[in-house]
Amino acid sequence: MIPPGVAVGRSRSDPCGDFHKPIINIDAVAMPTGTVVSVGAGGRCAMRRLAARSGCAVTGADVDICAVGIGVEYDGEGNVTSLPPTGTALTIDGDHAVVHRSYLNGQVVVTVNGSDAQIGDSMNGSGETNSGVRAATVLVSANAMTAAQRVIIRDPFPRALQGLVGSGVSGGDDVNNHANNWARTPTITSATSADNFATVLVQGQANPLARVDIYFDSTVTVTRQPAVMADASGYFSFTGALPNPNVLIMAGSTLDDATHSNRVGSSSQWSSAAHVTVGPPPVTVRLAPAALAFTQVEGGPLPVSQTLTVTASGLSWQVAVTPATGTEWLHVTPANGMGNGALTAAIQPNTLAPGEYHATINVSNSANSADHAAAAVTLIVKPRPLIQLAPTSLSFTQVVSGPLPISQTLVVTAPAVTWQAVVSPTVGAEWLGVAPAVGQGNGGIAVAVQPNALPPGAYSADIIVTDTAQIARPVTASVQLTVPPPPTIEVSPAAFTFTEVLNAPLPALQRLLVTAPTTTTWTISSTSLTPAVSAADWLTIVPASASGKRLATLELKPNALTPGSYAALVTVAEAAQPDNRATATVTLLVQGGAPPLQLPTTPLTFTETISQPLPISQTLNLVAPGIAWQSAITTTEGGAWLQVTPSSGVGDALLHVSILANTLAPGVYHATITLSATADASAHANTEVTLTVLSPAQFHDYLPLIRNAGKGTTTLPQASVASP
Repeated sequence: MIPPGVAVGRSRSDPCGDFHKPIINIDAVAMPTGTVVSVGAGGRCAMRRLAARSGCAVTGADVDICAVGIGVEYDGEGNVTSLPPTGTALTIDGDHAVVHRSYLNGQVVVTVNGSDAQIGDSMNGSGETNSGVRAATVLVSANAMTAAQRVIIRDPFPRALQGLVGSGVSGGDDVNNHANNWARTPTITSATSADNFATVLVQGQANPLARVDIYFDSTVTVTRQPAVMADASGYFSFTGALPNPNVLIMAGSTLDDATHSNRVGSSSQWSSAAHVTVGPPPVTVRLAPAALAFTQVEGGPLPVSQTLTVTASGLSWQVAVTPATGTEWLHVTPANGMGNGALTAAIQPNTLAPGEYHATINVSNSANSADHAAAAVTLIVKPRPLIQLAPTSLSFTQVVSGPLPISQTLVVTAPAVTWQAVVSPTVGAEWLGVAPAVGQGNGGIAVAVQPNALPPGAYSADIIVTDTAQIARPVTASVQLTVPPPPTIEVSPAAFTFTEVLNAPLPALQRLLVTAPTTTTWTISSTSLTPAVSAADWLTIVPASASGKRLATLELKPNALTPGSYAALVTVAEAAQPDNRATATVTLLVQGGAPPLQLPTTPLTFTETISQPLPISQTLNLVAPGIAWQSAITTTEGGAWLQVTPSSGVGDALLHVSILANTLAPGVYHATITLSATADASAHANTEVTLTVLSPAQFHDYLPLIRNAGKGTTTLPQASVASP
């Protein structure tokens, strides 16, 4: 920074001394190439012998530069001794710079990077001093300027100004049209009246930021109208009252400063005369395409932005989205512009519900709102994709130390969605597993109870299925796991088989031993395992409820079943805790006609006294014509105390049934003798056997009754004999 009044380099008498403020005399000879001289606000400097070094620059705001001899060498008397080399440069970086008394000469390039710079005037206003510099060429570059900035060229020698490039440059009243049309004659593009010649709208092109005067030629007189300013693209418009319909309209450009009084002279060219026409002004703003369409999925990513092309050569325009409210979802940039350009239409982040939304992008001439173009915008918001689960809840029951329950399936309905399934919570629900964890579209999820050591209790977890793209809303299925206490009820045997022959007596009843704590009350029920057939139609169970250890009888009831196989599940469950239960299966085989194997249906009874000889054997007549058969014995209370001989054979036979030596305690015991065909176990016949075991004391007390029972005159009181 060089403060005012400080000299740099070799100074001499100030050739700009007629200015009454401090000045810096700068001799460029002493400067290296590329030296930058920075002058404080409001400061002044005189630069000379710039020819010796190229590439110097001056920076600072409101700098007043007395650039005597820019590119010229002078002797001590002020005479020109040499011209500058080609390419000598001066760069002005400050705003509002003034380069005055500059006998511009040679190939000097003045680059202006600031706004509103003024370059050139004469020494005494006559334009006659140092006439030898008239052949100079000055190149002014305004490429670094913004659209709102301008440079005014005020040199007295029009022939010396050439090669003007860039934007934001206007010529003075003494400047001819020499280069790049920078001082071109204004052009009237339209003169229209929308109110039958009462007023006129004049539109045209001139120098960027130049002053334009409008003239009405009524043949007799020429009337000057109020001046207008061209914008940064050179566009101008004027509105005024018309004296008559036949008026001719012309335009001229002048320098807008007080020194030149806005004169119109031979150096300011007139536009061609224009006639006024009736009608709206011509449309000069266009927008393409005329419509845009966007599609967005609710909650999904925003659609890609789209581009509109604005055609508005030389015009200043502005953008508006209508209606003003309810279209916040649409964002258009830029909001204004100059000349031809492009707009970007983008959808803003939003929470719009599914539906169709509309807006209009309007681009209008800044000077004439009637000159505009529009593009319709449609946004279609599609509903979120859906994820559905069925069922929405699952339940499992697992017995402590027992097998894991069978897995179940969740059906996923999610067209075109990539989803993932997770178990929640992640800690504490390790007992639950899902597979697969990731899927696409419709499918299924296998839900299984994992191996665990859970104590008895109730457990719950959720399966959450989400969209990996986070568009579809997540859905949840609840899962319940019940781990009951270990069962305290047992049944024996676990399976029964009845064979029924049509038109024949029903097979004998069978007994189920229920073992439970004395204080446990239980119920017994049957459930059909054969579709469309109720177990209650063919099976009777007595008793329906009891406590502790007890025998229950299973008996067929008369039915109308057709030949075939039927099954039922018998469940014994604690009344207070239904999960404490045990089950047995019952199979009924219904056959047509006489059975292939037949035994007497009358049960056999034996009485045994401890320490006495075993009771005498009894016989059974087996009818099995030509059938190979075999026998089997099932004891309800357990133990091997019954024997059948022979145990197998072919055809009819006389079977001997006897009691084996045993250590049974006093009580009543039951067994079933089953004769089945060797080739077909479903062909069989049963006979029930009852054994009463007495102690010696019981034998003496009931000996008379036993003897009479053998004569058929009395029966043994079974109630007095304890059952296990």
